[in-house]
Amino acid sequence: MNQSTSKQILPFGSWPSPITSQDLVSAAVRLGEPCLDEQFIYWIEGRPQEKGRSVLVRQLINSKNAPEEVLPQHCNVSSRAHEYGGASYTIAESVVYFIEAEDQQIYRYDPEKDTQPQALSPGGNFRYTDLCVDIEQQRLICVREDHRKKSAP
Repeated sequence: MNQSTSKQILPFGSWPSPITSQDLVSAAVRLGEPCLDEQFIYWIEGRPQEKGRSVLVRQLINSKNAPEEVLPQHCNVSSRAHEYGGASYTIAESVVYFIEAEDQQIYRYDPEKDTQPQALSPGGNFRYTDLCVDIEQQRLICVREDHRKKSAP
């Protein structure tokens, strides 16, 4: 045994560690918002290694194949409604309706037909959440917050 190593006594919690808090969270993927539609299960993956981008992922039910990203890589699915967010996407008849984090608009995307998502909501200082598709009436229902400045009466 090597006797040249000296012990150093440090106050509780102040000892050096090769493991940082960044090491602990940098590879941790956050999962949320599961949704079923026909033969797929969908969910959101929060990816710290991609600057916190929220990615919509799907996998065939009862499949051992790897999950796949549904939207183009520039998409970041997240709602800022209620200040903390809310349900940020829904699926109906294999079509994805989602809120893009960058502009908080609602988009429509058919993974089998579209190359890019199509904006459905107007631009402006609005926030959306809790999307629901009414197939029978052919409409999208959601919560919309209006964050435009109101003028004094």
